Amino acid sequence: MYAIYARQSIEKSDSISIETQINLCSSFAKGEFLVYKDAGYSGSSTDRPDFQRLLSDIEAGKISAVICYRLDRISRSLTDFAKLIEFFEKYKVQFISATEQFDTSSPIGRAMVYIIMVFAQLERETIVERIKDNYFSRAKKGMFLGGRCPFGYKSKQIILDGKKCSVLEIDPDEASILKEIFRRYTEENESLYNIAISLPGSWTSNKVSRILKNPAPVKNSIDLYEYFKNNGYQIANQIDDFNGENGCLLVGKEKGKKNRVYCPTSEQTLVIGLHSPIIDARTYIAAQARLQKNKASKRLGTGHLSWLTGLLRCGLCGYSVTSKVVKGYKYFCCRGRSNYGPDKCSVKKLFVAGEIEKAVEAELLKRCRDTKLLLAPSTDTPHDMAIKAQIIKIDEQIDNLLSQMAEGVVGEYIAKKIESLDAKKKELQAQIKTKEPAIDPEKIEEMRNIVLNEWQDLDIKLKHSIAEFFINKIYISEDEMRIEWAF
Repeated sequence: MYAIYARQSIEKSDSISIETQINLCSSFAKGEFLVYKDAGYSGSSTDRPDFQRLLSDIEAGKISAVICYRLDRISRSLTDFAKLIEFFEKYKVQFISATEQFDTSSPIGRAMVYIIMVFAQLERETIVERIKDNYFSRAKKGMFLGGRCPFGYKSKQIILDGKKCSVLEIDPDEASILKEIFRRYTEENESLYNIAISLPGSWTSNKVSRILKNPAPVKNSIDLYEYFKNNGYQIANQIDDFNGENGCLLVGKEKGKKNRVYCPTSEQTLVIGLHSPIIDARTYIAAQARLQKNKASKRLGTGHLSWLTGLLRCGLCGYSVTSKVVKGYKYFCCRGRSNYGPDKCSVKKLFVAGEIEKAVEAELLKRCRDTKLLLAPSTDTPHDMAIKAQIIKIDEQIDNLLSQMAEGVVGEYIAKKIESLDAKKKELQAQIKTKEPAIDPEKIEEMRNIVLNEWQDLDIKLKHSIAEFFINKIYISEDEMRIEWAF
């Protein structure tokens, strides 16, 4: 029995319809034939209903030959097609293409099949790459790329560069709720659950969390640039473009439609949108800090963890540092190294958790003996923001020079240039005021006294809470430890 297989991804006026494919293939069938057809399915996967039915019938011995209009109707994947040819040969099934002449029974014929499939896959990959390039090109212009609008916005059509495109505009009703969510979470310290159950309509803790994480409504200030850069994201715009006048978009967060996969931050890109912002960057960053702390707190007490959980970062790649137990001993390891290998991070050792904890504890005690902690810091001035932008630019210049040295471009000039830039950075840092908002001196004094008088008697959860109060991040590498204090 002959089998005719036809497939069409999307019905278009200029594409060969399934009916036409079947008619063309029927002239190659010698006698009766069965028809298998899949409408609306891509050739990139063999997971198609009628195609799977065809394979089952071949295994059952019902089919002696398979006819299709063209090779790419069977598959556009070279790997899948090679496996199918082996499958056909195993069950002694002849394969016939109505528009491409070859004989799969000879070595030359099989080679021709593979050559044709190579070009079919190349064509598919080129189309996919072109679509991706167009997608990111539109995103980098600040356009809204479709799908569900971020909460607080609706889409509208405008003409940009002579073409229609979608951009976001503020939805006043949703924007009001958005502001309330951020205010209650960052200022009143309400839980995600309490916020969710008090809002009108159908809300969940996860929905509130997703809204808090989305940078779409956030002002494109230097603070936001610094936050995303320090967390390993790509940034499409220059730092001078971060003037606080627009909202932002995060591109490349997910890949895959059926099985949603979240990309690492290094593959995600922050772009400045064409829409107006709703939330200031500091409120957004404060929300992220609390979300991260709550995430770390949930893990406390569930395993062999440390009171430093959630605070540690690798000093080389910036990825988080997690704890693990090896032969009964607790260690810290870089997530960048363990998840992505030496290409992402070159750190070679596990850090003994007890040694790091003792070192941080010593620095915390030393810090708490410093009465200057009672001085509450002030907020940034425009002058501070300008200096901060200069510091970020200097950091980028130093990184570029270090990359040149790593690639073998060495010389006295580069070393002197780095030294000069570092000196300039220190001068600017001496000028800038502390960037964090003021903290109640009475609260500082209370926490300070606990560290000085009760630290050794505290359990892991209390130590973790106090460490979070005093510390933003701790960067560790093989030869140094650097603590970024909260104030």
